[in-house]
Amino acid sequence: MAIVLDKSSIILLLKFLYKGSVIMELFKLDGFENYYITKSGKIFKKINDDKPLKEVKPFLDNHNSYRVNLSTAKGKYTTKQLHTLVYKTFKGDINSKRGEYNKIENMIVFIDGNIKNCSIDNLITVKELKEFYNNHNL
Repeated sequence: MAIVLDKSSIILLLKFLYKGSVIMELFKLDGFENYYITKSGKIFKKINDDKPLKEVKPFLDNHNSYRVNLSTAKGKYTTKQLHTLVYKTFKGDINSKRGEYNKIENMIVFIDGNIKNCSIDNLITVKELKEFYNNHNL
């Protein structure tokens, strides 16, 4: 059963009714109505209030990157990179300034090298990686 905490309309917690323990924490996916995302990189869509959330399955593109198809509020479909959605949701937009999208510093790196691991704990930008190395004299 899904319980929506409408405190800030951002978080949705799925709980076991029996034990009351949190099994998954979902956050509203910015810009996409009825979509939620986890810190582990799973995306779910709310079909309606009577049905459980449906997981959106990612697929590999030609560049060996996971992508997901999402529908906008206007009913148009768009394809987004999964790791970019995870990073933006939990760490913020890395391309906030115009023209900075293709800068190498803004590229997202998989810490363990596994592109299937889109967990927020496994994602870092090249800029953050450089700062880490510089701050630790590596």
